Amino acid sequence: KDIQEKVTFKVTDGVSHNFGIEELVALELGTDHIPDHLLCHTHPVLMFNRELINLFAAIEQSIGSEKIFSKCLVTATNQHNSITEQFIHCVTSLFSPDFN
Repeated sequence: KDIQEKVTFKVTDGVSHNFGIEELVALELGTDHIPDHLLCHTHPVLMFNRELINLFAAIEQSIGSEKIFSKCLVTATNQHNSITEQFIHCVTSLFSPDFN
C-alpha cells in the first residue's frame, strides 16, 4: 500500500486488459490513491531500440558472458543465453505478464 501511494503514473501499451487495473489495485490495497495511466502506442518491449540493444551486446562481448554470469547468484531465465536477452526479459516482465 505504501509503495502504491507513492506511484505517480504507470505506462502500459493500449491493450484492453491494462485498462482499469489501477482502480482494481487501489481497491485491493484499500487506498483511494489511483496513479495516472499513460498509454504508449507501442508495446514496452519495443522501447528497446536497436542502438541500446547493440550497446548491451557490445558490453557483453567485451567483458564476456561467463565473467558476468559468474558474479550473479541466479540465472534470470533459462530461455535466453545472452545477458542482453536476459536483461530485456527481466525488464519486460515488470511491464507485462506476457513475458513471464
